[in-house]
Amino acid sequence: MQNEANQPEEQLNQGEISDYSTGQTIFKATHYKVNRYYMAFIAGVLLLAVLKITRAIIVPIVISFFLVMLLMPVVRFLTKYKVPLFIAVIISMIVLIAFIGVFGMLFVFSLSSLQESIPKYSAKFESFMTSIFTTLKEQGIEMNYQILLEQVSLKQIAAIVGKSMMSFLALLSNLTIIFFITLLTLLESRRFKEKTEAAYGGKNSAFAGTIKIVGREIQRYIFLKTVISLATGLCVWIFLAVVGVKFALLWGILTFLLNYIPNIGSIIAGVPPLVMTMLQFEHPLVYAVIVLIGLLTIQIVIGNLTDPKVMGKSLNISTPVVFIAMIFWGWMWGIVGMFLSVPLLVCVKAILAHSFSLKPVNVLLEG
Repeated sequence: MQNEANQPEEQLNQGEISDYSTGQTIFKATHYKVNRYYMAFIAGVLLLAVLKITRAIIVPIVISFFLVMLLMPVVRFLTKYKVPLFIAVIISMIVLIAFIGVFGMLFVFSLSSLQESIPKYSAKFESFMTSIFTTLKEQGIEMNYQILLEQVSLKQIAAIVGKSMMSFLALLSNLTIIFFITLLTLLESRRFKEKTEAAYGGKNSAFAGTIKIVGREIQRYIFLKTVISLATGLCVWIFLAVVGVKFALLWGILTFLLNYIPNIGSIIAGVPPLVMTMLQFEHPLVYAVIVLIGLLTIQIVIGNLTDPKVMGKSLNISTPVVFIAMIFWGWMWGIVGMFLSVPLLVCVKAILAHSFSLKPVNVLLEG
């Protein structure tokens, strides 16, 4: 009897199932397991193609999802003190809109001021770059620096600044959709929890427990990462303002934004204030060293010490995996994809960590 019980599984591995009462074959699939993996691969490729083609629709939805995760702790805190859910959601949304509104106005105003000031520093920038190329030439490194100056001119930087402003304004045009999706999802959050528990066997079911743990990990990462990025940007702003670097507020905002981009975000954020320091002061090397040391100190203290201790196991991901994810999602969804790459990776890792069959993949992603 035990041999007969094991027989269907053996025949399934061989790609054949038979009816043992008649001896007739009722299912036959050559290399069934291999075909299943092929189908999964094809489905994955098609899914990525859909995400690429429909990014104008998907990106606002994904941003809304992460905003919901960010605001849920606030909503829970208010409802804990007997504030009705609707009122708690409205308060959370008002705070979010106020923050983004003030943040957006400061960002656009700072970018506009920078763009207006670029012609003032253009000649000094070209002189600075010429001195660098002359020094390299004296060291035996020959290059056509005139062509390089045309490519690395402040006019090119002004064009990049203009494109950044247009991209930011384009993102603002989707805010209405994002806010409505976020609002409705927050209002339905309690019913979603009830529906999940009812559909999968109550609050003690394995699936409901997994959803709860995964959601908690994602919320923790997004909330803490936002707080840490805000603290980093604030420290950079105060430090640069004390030193006297112009557009310190813009560099602080830029640091806050780019801190969401893993690995290279903080490096990119440090370049503009250093360039401005070299152009602004009469003795630029001394000030550049001070600014460099200050920025490195802030990034080391917050980025390398505070960040890992506060984040805990939320971001136990291999650095190459993070970098590859950033490149991939940047290709998929542009600059927004680069910002969302790590939160998306945290979501995937949290799901893999609580899936028994996919735990090996989770181990490969760990740092």
